[in-house]
Amino acid sequence: MAFAPVQAAPDDLLIAVEYSPDGTSWAKLRDHPVLAWMCDVGSPPAPVIIGPLPAVTAQGSGLKGAPYVVRHGQAYATPDGATRGTSLDMFTALSADGCQLYGAFVDNALGAEFRAWGAANPSLYLTEDPVVTAQKAAAAAHAAAQAAERAKAEAEAQAKEDAARAKLEAAHAAAHAQHNTKAQHRPSKEA
Repeated sequence: MAFAPVQAAPDDLLIAVEYSPDGTSWAKLRDHPVLAWMCDVGSPPAPVIIGPLPAVTAQGSGLKGAPYVVRHGQAYATPDGATRGTSLDMFTALSADGCQLYGAFVDNALGAEFRAWGAANPSLYLTEDPVVTAQKAAAAAHAAAQAAERAKAEAEAQAKEDAARAKLEAAHAAAHAQHNTKAQHRPSKEA
């Protein structure tokens, strides 16, 4: 089991696949240049990139659930070495079962292919990072909850103020009525 490095072709890419926590709602795709291939007899070549290889995060078999896909020439393959056709075939397979895709590609050609696939599959194509979208939704929900709490606190404070004002006005009215009653029962000075 002796690995031998082989220089990568200039257009070799690793497309990392980050799946949603449930593994089926969405997948984020990012490309990384392949610097070399580590080859061993009887095993598919392993790509070498800057940084660690993506970890397996989703359950599945074949392309669905693969932590990455590699492009060598115009062929796409999963880590097990199985060929997966063109980029369009790969995007379609990754989006099986309604999984929406978001792509952040440095490679211009791959980015253009992804946008073309997205134009043909708009319900599966995400234009914004789903993690950012979820963070924005959570922030909006938090802001709405805070606004509701503030509105409730303000309403409670206003209700207390209104009750105190009503109590004061009632006490003032009672004092005024008592003063008028005493004034009616006083003997007049003219008598």
